[in-house]
Amino acid sequence: MRDLLLSSTNTPLEFEKSMYADYDTERGDPEILDQIREWKPTPSHPSLLLEGRPGLGKTLLACARLNEKHARIVASIPIPESSLRVLRQKKCPVYFIQLADWLGLQHRLFRLHDEMMRCDLEPTECLEIDQLLEDLKYKVKLLVVDDVGKEHRTASGFAEDSFDLLVRTRHNRGLATIYTTNIPLEEWSDQYSDAMQNFISRSSLILTFP
Repeated sequence: MRDLLLSSTNTPLEFEKSMYADYDTERGDPEILDQIREWKPTPSHPSLLLEGRPGLGKTLLACARLNEKHARIVASIPIPESSLRVLRQKKCPVYFIQLADWLGLQHRLFRLHDEMMRCDLEPTECLEIDQLLEDLKYKVKLLVVDDVGKEHRTASGFAEDSFDLLVRTRHNRGLATIYTTNIPLEEWSDQYSDAMQNFISRSSLILTFP
């Protein structure tokens, strides 16, 4: 997991080479493309929320922003190609994850902790997952969190609390984050909480895909 974070953006295969030019402005909204291209995160407003119905290009444009930044990092490091992949991520890591996968890693970590307490297991996988989760919260300079709202939730409120921690931790460190969702922000109070809805509205540039 640790090496994966440093050597890969984790972008889905469908979008791993997507750039701004791949967005169809005839079918889509050229103004949204311009706003995403020109978006400049600040310490007080480090986040971008892309909301709208499925199939409008939210994930494509989020990955395009990530890939464009990654390409600039690659171009700025004058080192052999064999070393490029690891060093570019150490210098300024960018990463993609679906919110459901973030929560799945948390559950996997808890299960591994329980298994380690019951029997003599090697802690390698547990340490790797823990390090990846910590890096996503504290180190990744640009993180895309995809499909917010599609994650499975339980009566315990674990998903909501875990997502809230990720959002606020990255915000407090001024780390740029792009969220994509099919759920309009005005419905987040039902999906999560009034506090989360208010926090996202205060700290993010919100772009609604028509």
